[in-house]
Amino acid sequence: MAISPSEFLVNQSLQPLKIVLGKTSTLNLTFSNTSLVDRGYNLYFELTIPDGFSFQSSSISPTEVINNLDGSITVKWVNVKNLAPNELNYTVSVEIKSEEYFRSTSLPVPFDIPVPNLNLVAKVDTLPRGNDDPGNLEVIKSITNNIIPLRYNLIKQGPGKMPKGAGLILAPNPLWPFTYTLILDNNTRESSNITLIDNLPNGIRYLGNITASGPNSSSFLNPNVSVPSPSPGCKNYTVIDWGSKTLSAGSTNTINFDVAIWDKYTLSCTENSGQKYPTIHL
Repeated sequence: MAISPSEFLVNQSLQPLKIVLGKTSTLNLTFSNTSLVDRGYNLYFELTIPDGFSFQSSSISPTEVINNLDGSITVKWVNVKNLAPNELNYTVSVEIKSEEYFRSTSLPVPFDIPVPNLNLVAKVDTLPRGNDDPGNLEVIKSITNNIIPLRYNLIKQGPGKMPKGAGLILAPNPLWPFTYTLILDNNTRESSNITLIDNLPNGIRYLGNITASGPNSSSFLNPNVSVPSPSPGCKNYTVIDWGSKTLSAGSTNTINFDVAIWDKYTLSCTENSGQKYPTIHL
């Protein structure tokens, strides 16, 4: 018996890979042997990165990096390891940069348009010495992906679960406050005009203490905050509205503010008046 093609699995994540133009992001390559008895020998794989993007580094050193005539780059890893029976999700991380211009034409890489042909080809042998062993078979798999060069990216960070601590009634010092973070990452080629509005989940109490860091931080310190209040057209959640802002080229701006979780959901625009809940997911 030998490892079969259906038992050798390869994958790329994330799909598609999104990278702010001029900056880097991590692509994870995973390899699995789902056979319960047979090894996959001499794992080999190569990643072709399309023009407009470049290889920066990887969690294991590549064997060879080739700059192709069409502007693409092929990175090869030779005889990396043997995949043991039922060895799942062996992962190699690759750092890729989104360049400002195509290598082959010197034209600017357009924002937010998927670029195809991020191609992974992987191979294992069915016998230990590969083709030096009579009867060896090469099991080959391939998978293709797209890369999207972003004009800018917004990352929202907060704990997945937190104890309720905003209180049963309005109080100045609620228990279990936590920090909610927004990260605005702009491309290195040019500034970006954005409109920034954050709608907090129903049941989140806004506490203030807003801070900001980065080249454009001063413009993010005084948003318009609308908390639920019974009135025509009211909403059951807090709205934090910074309005229209400009992100300078290459900038990363971070905004922090404090929130806590009410004991109950907001109902009819009255905070802490609806059904109880054990936690809320941001």
